[in-house]
Amino acid sequence: MNRILIEVLDGKNCIGGSKILITEKDRSFFLDFGKNFKTWGNYFEEYLQPRTSVGLYDLWKLNLIPKISNIYRDDLIVSDFKEFVEKERKLNLKAIFLSHAHLDHAGFISILKDDIEIVTSSITKKILKALQDTGDGRVFNQFTELKIREEEIDEHGQKKLKQKKDRESIKRNFFEIYNNEFEGEIDGLKFKTFYVDHSIPGALAFYFEFENISIAYTGDIRFHGKNSEDSYNFLEKVKKLKPNILITEGTRMNYESESKKESDVYKSSFEVINNNKDKLVIADFGPRNIERLETFLKIVKETSRKIVINIKDAYLLDLLKEDGFNIIDDDNLFIICEKKSKEKKCLNEVKNKYDEKLITIEDINKNLGEFILCYSFWDLTNLLDIDLKDGIYIYSSSEAYSEEQEFDIKRLFNWFHYFNLEPFGIELTNDKPKFSGNFHSSGHASYKDIKFMIDEINPEFIIPVHTEKSEIFKNLYGNKVIEKEYFEL
Repeated sequence: MNRILIEVLDGKNCIGGSKILITEKDRSFFLDFGKNFKTWGNYFEEYLQPRTSVGLYDLWKLNLIPKISNIYRDDLIVSDFKEFVEKERKLNLKAIFLSHAHLDHAGFISILKDDIEIVTSSITKKILKALQDTGDGRVFNQFTELKIREEEIDEHGQKKLKQKKDRESIKRNFFEIYNNEFEGEIDGLKFKTFYVDHSIPGALAFYFEFENISIAYTGDIRFHGKNSEDSYNFLEKVKKLKPNILITEGTRMNYESESKKESDVYKSSFEVINNNKDKLVIADFGPRNIERLETFLKIVKETSRKIVINIKDAYLLDLLKEDGFNIIDDDNLFIICEKKSKEKKCLNEVKNKYDEKLITIEDINKNLGEFILCYSFWDLTNLLDIDLKDGIYIYSSSEAYSEEQEFDIKRLFNWFHYFNLEPFGIELTNDKPKFSGNFHSSGHASYKDIKFMIDEINPEFIIPVHTEKSEIFKNLYGNKVIEKEYFEL
């Protein structure tokens, strides 16, 4: 009888950073390979970042990545450091099964070797491509193409890694999933994929069959979104497959959690916007939350407004057109042309392609009540170019999960005061941000829905990840819940 070893290398008692290693015989694969923003934030912030000139050294020394010797890009390991890396264990790593494109699940695939197969949806690959193409180009953002670095010795004899501009990029090895349900095999490992509902399109759940054991992994899942039927389909199909082990997220696994639907967000937002006909509306939501964009696009049509997005969002929408998200061609959608000294080539191409949709901040200033502007905290300097006496700010994004995010919210309120913006969905009480659920629909299942899913599937063992509430799983399911980070069956 073959033994299966499951190692939750990250994401066990925290939200994000998921890296789950499964080994059978001499072969291994990962479920997700994400960036843990909580541990990252213990050492780094916007102006203190890892040194790219030493590759993986800083991340390795700070224990921010698993210490495995043969899965990382060779061009990110300085020669003096190789002997320390090579002392660690080796894996016969066959694939990364990537659930979706949020960086707490996908953020560190950028440092993996290019030949490792990344099994994910075609939509997820496109989102990662957009993130890389419109990003800063740094090594830790190379999700779909690798820009190889070479070692150089400076005038002081120090060894550094430097990107070679004349070297061609290397494309990462993606195994793309195009269908709602898919069955595949990699090196004898049989797997099934299912689309599930989440706050980003293209999210997958997985099911694996070994010789005598089966495992299901939810990724991030919810049952109250626009595509909730996908999550229920996954539940029904996996329930019949009777997995021995269910690895499940539990972000909102607390007794009080409830699920606001997207229709609730629509009703609350419509009421505010319809009651403020002459004012500029700013809608702040996740840049890859396509469902939320569709909600506000519906509202602009019913309130005789126009919706305005930035050029990076337009680039992503252009990539997603062939996957059925034909939003960018909508007559009510426009692209803001911001005052930047230099734009990336890919963004200039989008500008040329959709030239008739370009609009400036001065155009918005001519009739403020005509627009819903899709901006966030990071875009607010652009408002300094208009004569804004008042307006509406709808905070339609997730809560602050870190101290640094709370600081950003406090700064956001300084902008509210400066522009006389009335906030909805967020308030500051005793210097602490408080979030209203009326303007946001979570990307994660509630306590009730997680419990329903587990009860229906009825696995032999449960491994909770992506949660800070493992004790609730334990209270409900007792010895079926695996709390340790290493589990062999």
